[in-house]
Amino acid sequence: MVALGSATYSFYLLHTSFVLSWIQKYISKNLVITFIIMVIVSYIFYILVEQPLARFIRNKFTIIPLNEKNRAN
Repeated sequence: MVALGSATYSFYLLHTSFVLSWIQKYISKNLVITFIIMVIVSYIFYILVEQPLARFIRNKFTIIPLNEKNRAN
C-alpha cells in the first residue's frame, strides 16, 4: 500500500496525458479496466522513472557541509 501511495503522483501525471487516451482507445473503454491498467502503468513509471530521477537529483544537488568535506580529504 505504501508503494501505491508513493506512486500517486505518477498516476496524476499519467492520467492527464496521452496514456489514458491511448489505453481507452487501444485496450479497453471499460473504466474499471482502464483504472487498473493506469495503476499498474503508474507504478511502473514510478519505479523506472520517478525514483531514479529523484535519486539522481538528490545526489547531484545535495550540499555537503564544509566540515564534512574537509574530513573526506
